[in-house]
Amino acid sequence: MNFKNFLRSPFLIAFGLILLSPKTHAQGMKFFEGTWDQLKAEAKKQHKPFMVDCYTSWCGPCKMMATKIFPQKEVGDFYNANFICYSLDMEKGEGPDVSKTYGVKVYPTLIYFNPEGEMMHRVSGGLPANDLLEEGRMALDPQNNFVGRIKRFNAGEKDTVFLLELIALARYADDDVLEKALNTYWNVVPEKDLYSNVNWERFKILDNNINSPEYYYVKSHKAAFSTKYGEDEITKTLLEKAAYSIQRAAETGNEKLMKQAKAILDSSNMDDVVKFASQGELMFYKSTGDIKKFGMLARKYVDKYAKDNADELNNMAFEAATGNDDTELLHDAEKWSEQSIKIKKGYANMDIYAHILYKLGKKVDAAKTANEALAIAQQEHADPKSTNELLEKMKAEK
Repeated sequence: MNFKNFLRSPFLIAFGLILLSPKTHAQGMKFFEGTWDQLKAEAKKQHKPFMVDCYTSWCGPCKMMATKIFPQKEVGDFYNANFICYSLDMEKGEGPDVSKTYGVKVYPTLIYFNPEGEMMHRVSGGLPANDLLEEGRMALDPQNNFVGRIKRFNAGEKDTVFLLELIALARYADDDVLEKALNTYWNVVPEKDLYSNVNWERFKILDNNINSPEYYYVKSHKAAFSTKYGEDEITKTLLEKAAYSIQRAAETGNEKLMKQAKAILDSSNMDDVVKFASQGELMFYKSTGDIKKFGMLARKYVDKYAKDNADELNNMAFEAATGNDDTELLHDAEKWSEQSIKIKKGYANMDIYAHILYKLGKKVDAAKTANEALAIAQQEHADPKSTNELLEKMKAEK
C-alpha cells in the first residue's frame, strides 16, 4: 500500500511564543510548524480540527503526495479552511511516539483529530486529489468518519455495504475493529456469496485470524473452494494466515495463538514451511523475553537447519547475542559465530563475532577481531559503522 516524504523547515520558538510561520505549497496546503503539544494547543485555541500527515523519508507515495497533491489549489483551499495541517516524520523526533500511540503501520497515513485532540478519522495510502478531498469531508462528518462508523457498528448496524466500508477503513487502523467487522460480515453475508470472487479476494487480503469463523469456514469447505480456485491457492492462503498469526502472536505475547499457528504450519509437511514455523517459534520466545526457552529452541534449530550454513549460523549467533546476557547462550553464540567464519569468513560474521567476544569480556580478542573485520569491510565495500562503534566504545572504556 503506502508511504510518504515531506521535508520540514525547522520550527521557530522565540521568548516562549510559538511563531506560526506556516509552510506552504504555493497555493496549496499550509503546514503548522511546531511541536506536537504546540499543535494541539493551537487547535484548541482556534477550536479547529487538525490533520496529521504521517510519513517517512524513504516512502515513494509520501513524496508523491507532498509534491503533486498537497500543492494543488483546490486541496489547499479546502484543507486550510477546515483543518490545521501538520506533517510529521514517523522515524524522527516525536514521530516514533506518535506512531506507537496511533498504531501507524503504513505510509502515508493521514489522521484527523477534533479540536480536543481526539481522533475522528484516518486513511492510509497515497491518494489523488479528489479522494483526499473526499476523506477530508468524511472526517468532518460525525456519522461517516471512522470513529462515527465504529459507533454505528457498536450500536448494531450490520448492512453488508456499511460493513465493507468499515472493514476498508479499519484495515490499517484498528485490528480489533477489523476482526469484529469481518466476523460480523461473514455471519450476515448470504451463503451463496461466500464463494464469490470478491469475497474470496477479500478473505485472502484481510482475514488473518486463524480462529475466525471465516478461516474455519474456508478450511472446513476446502474442497468446495479448491474446485473453484484450485487446491494450491487454497492451501497457500490458509498457510499464509497461519504465518501471519505467528507474527501477530509475537507482537501480542499470545503463546496459545503461536502454538496453534505453528501446528497448522507443521501439518503442511512442506520443509520450507515447517522451517518457517520453527523460526516463528524462536522469535516468539525472543520477543517475549523467555531466553531459556529461546536458547533451547535455538540449539535444536541450529542442529537441524543451520550447522552447515554460514549465513544461518551468523543469524542465529546474532539473535542469541542481541539483547541477552545469559552466559550459556552467549557461549553458544560464540561457537555458532566461529563455525560460520570457518565455513565462509566475511565482514558480517566477523563483526558479529567481535561483538560476542566483547559481551563475553574477551576484549583483547574482540579488538583483534574488530580490526580484522574492518579490513574485510574495505575489501567487500561494506559499511563498517557497527564495528567502528564497538572499537570506539572499547577505547572509551580504557
